[in-house]
Amino acid sequence: MSFRLKVNLILLFVGMLVMLPGGWYVNKVFREKANQDVIKQADIMMESALASRSYTVDMVKPHLDPMLAEKFLPQTVPAFAATETFERFRKKYSNFNYKEAVLDPTNPRDLADDVEREIIKRFIADPSLKEASGEIFRKQDRHYYVAKPIQIKNPACLACHDTPDRAPQTMRTIYGDKGGFGWKKDQIVGAQIIVVPAYEQDKSTSALLKVIAGVFIGLFLAMALVVNLMIRSDDQ
Repeated sequence: MSFRLKVNLILLFVGMLVMLPGGWYVNKVFREKANQDVIKQADIMMESALASRSYTVDMVKPHLDPMLAEKFLPQTVPAFAATETFERFRKKYSNFNYKEAVLDPTNPRDLADDVEREIIKRFIADPSLKEASGEIFRKQDRHYYVAKPIQIKNPACLACHDTPDRAPQTMRTIYGDKGGFGWKKDQIVGAQIIVVPAYEQDKSTSALLKVIAGVFIGLFLAMALVVNLMIRSDDQ
């Protein structure tokens, strides 16, 4: 085995020894940072939805409730207000999603899908759980969700969701009397769920990791070339 081959094998071994663990560590750090960014986005979106709900309860509902006998205004419903506000946000950021998913909703658009039902069941199984989060995949793309339980704490909610005969006639005219009734105080009926795209962060992280890997490989090849030129010079 020639001296040059031995040197090149040593260089290759050292390069692999440095790049493989280094690449694993850099990938781990970058992935964790990307996940933290996604989680932060989800938390901000959830707080925004909660703020919209709170504003409706405090500033809108008291002024419009007296009109319920004449006309039902969905704008008085905190869930409706938060959802509609977020839909305006989605006109520009369509990959984000907010839903007040309910097992038996008054408004059909709030009906929970299979994934949302599983999240709601977690809250029902553990009433002490105040927030749930994790990954979900839609169309093979990774998303991150943050969810909070919808629990009937305000007895005033039962005015619309106890029995159909107690609900405002104007509301039943719009939504019918089949869904969203029979709720009880302290019952968990659904979940507020924010879904943010994690795959966009994944793509950015992968692109950056490829650049870093290319730089390291380029430096290694340049160093190997210099060493080989030095060996060649000494041979002559």
